[in-house]
Parts: sequence; C-alpha cells; structure tokens
Amino acid sequence: MIRTALVCTLGLLMACPPSATCDAKNCPSGCCDGAGVCQLGNAVAHCGSNGGACSPCASGEVCSVSACRVPTVDAGRDAGSTALDSGTPDAGLPDAGDSGIEVEDAGPEQWISDAGCLVAFRPLDSTSAGYRYEAPYEWTFARATRFTTGFSLEYVNVDAVWSAGAASPSGTVDLALEPNYFDCRYCVRFATGCASDSTGCLHSYFARAGTLSLSHADKGTLIVVDGGVRVTPAPPGAHVAVRLENLRLYEWDLGNDQQVMPPQCVELPTIVFDTPFR
Repeated sequence: MIRTALVCTLGLLMACPPSATCDAKNCPSGCCDGAGVCQLGNAVAHCGSNGGACSPCASGEVCSVSACRVPTVDAGRDAGSTALDSGTPDAGLPDAGDSGIEVEDAGPEQWISDAGCLVAFRPLDSTSAGYRYEAPYEWTFARATRFTTGFSLEYVNVDAVWSAGAASPSGTVDLALEPNYFDCRYCVRFATGCASDSTGCLHSYFARAGTLSLSHADKGTLIVVDGGVRVTPAPPGAHVAVRLENLRLYEWDLGNDQQVMPPQCVELPTIVFDTPFR
C-alpha cells in the first residue's frame, strides 16, 4: 500500500498490522469492498454499513449516513458550496509578505453546514512547498499555516504521490475516491491545536470529499549510480500549483488510519496554492 509504505519507511508507525477478514464483526460501521477491505462506508465509491458489500452511488448522489441519496439543496448554503455568503470573493490578496496562497471569502468565520460540519474560514499566514524522494515513491507537498489564539498552530497540507521515475502528476481528482490515508495518492489534511513545529496536534482531519486540481509540480531527476539512486534537486524557481474546492474533512486517527468516532467534520473554503519550494 502506498501510504503504508511511506509511513512505515519514515518510521512514523511502530508496525503495520496485517489486514483481517472484512465482515459485520470487524467492520460494523463501514462496508467491505471487492478486495475484502473495510471502507468507511461514507464515500461515493464505497457506500454502505454493517460489514455489507460496498455500493457505488449513482451520478449526482452522495453517500450520507451510509446510504446513497440525492442531496438536498436549500437557499444556497448547501454542503459543498464555495459561495457561502454573497458569492463575491474577496480581493484574493494574501497577507503581507506571502504571495503563494489565495483563499476565497466564505463569509462568517464559523457556522454549521447542512451536512452537520463545522465550516471554517481562517486566513492563513504563510505557505511552504517542496519535493521528496523515498523509494519507491516521489511526492510533492504544499502547506499553509496559521497561528491561532493562544499561539497554537493549524495547517492545511496537500500531498501528491507517484511512482519513482514517472512524470509528476497533473489534473483534477475526486478526493472521495481516495481509499484511505495509508494508500492515498492525493492526500489533504487539516490539523488544529499544533505546536509551532506542526507536531502534537490536538485534532487531525483527512479529506473525504472535494476536488484537488494539480496544475504544476516540479521534481528532481533520479539517476542510477553504482546500483543506487541519486536525486538531483528540483530546478531553480520550482513550485507547486494546486487548487482545493468543496473540501469536507473528517477527524482522523492517522496512526491507525481510521475515522475518529463519533464523526466530526470540517468544511473549508476554496484554497489556491501557487507556492515556490522552500
């Protein structure tokens, strides 16, 4: 598994347990996919509960309370809308000194969406981006951070992962189709209550809905030398450009790769990164 290999390689987990048989006993709140893996049961591609077989939802449907349903739209404040107030974005200008991020105006700082999620609009202070190689994968990341009241840190982090030696990816993906955190190729996280070095976060969230559009991602060059691999740095002016829309993230136990219960979710406004590596 992609994320499992990365996490185990990086030493973030002490061990990676083998998979168990998927049934109602060990997958009571989710569903079992065609490979016998327990899914959350709340994704469009894998909808269901009580250890039954996952079902894909039809076009235009959402998976709500483990069942495929046609979403209910109210007076313009339905889940997933990016025009949450008057529909007019702000000037799109970042804070002084930071030219790498744009956040559309989502009206009030916090309210509860139709889906029961906390909707957060918090201007972000700074961004960073970069490229890494860890056999057998390469990946690029972008991160936006903000210090909150009490000087705790929160951040939005984007990872795009691909097989080493391949071209860096581009295009638009549906984050609801990402299977889980360990296996995701396009991974979006939101964390709050973190220390200044981004560790020890009180709450971590993993995107289970929304779109990620990656238009540019620079990478280094892999060169085989004496049976090993040498990686040249990304070129001068390297950057990553990505747009996140209609994000819905659920609180997630990243170490065990499972949703925290009872479910808690956050929706974020559209975020646009065009960030140089640093």
